Amino acid sequence: MHGRPDHHFEDALIAATALIHHLTVAALRLTRKTTRGKLDRMASKSDTVKAKARELIEQLPDTVTWDDVAYEIAVRRSVERGLDDIDAGRTYTSEALLKSLGLSA
Repeated sequence: MHGRPDHHFEDALIAATALIHHLTVAALRLTRKTTRGKLDRMASKSDTVKAKARELIEQLPDTVTWDDVAYEIAVRRSVERGLDDIDAGRTYTSEALLKSLGLSA
């Protein structure tokens, strides 16, 4: 396929992305208290990123790879950012996201 992709495909891709975002935010809201509690407990043990990274690595199996370590750190940071966004009210409903993209919900 050459040239500009089909407009319907673009709309479907945007809608799918919005749905994934909505489901991710919903999942974060459902697990926020549990996750925030776990992160807070880890933070209470150590206040520096270096110490938190050590704690995270210590929880991994001895067979861990560098890729596993990088993945776990990236997931941890993503969850922290997501929780911070929820706490600060920096989230959007699916309807608002679709509307901002000029699509109907």
